[in-house]
Amino acid sequence: MKATISISRNDLWKMIQAMSLNTDNKLWLGEKLIEEARKEVAETAPCQYSVEELERRLDESVQSYHKGDCYTSDELRKIHPLCG
Repeated sequence: MKATISISRNDLWKMIQAMSLNTDNKLWLGEKLIEEARKEVAETAPCQYSVEELERRLDESVQSYHKGDCYTSDELRKIHPLCG
């Protein structure tokens, strides 16, 4: 069973500050928080890409355009349903 708790950001921050953490533990905690946030973003935002991925997609789009390929908005939504 998974339990959750609701706490305000300020209260959470005060609780973390009250902990007597050494530098290594603070770094570990920060890395874990960032890792978890990135995981959540990856799961909930399917249309976010790295710069390299955007550049690759842009190059593919330009090549497709030069070949004469084009789609309506509705056709694109069918091809890429997660982004629509």
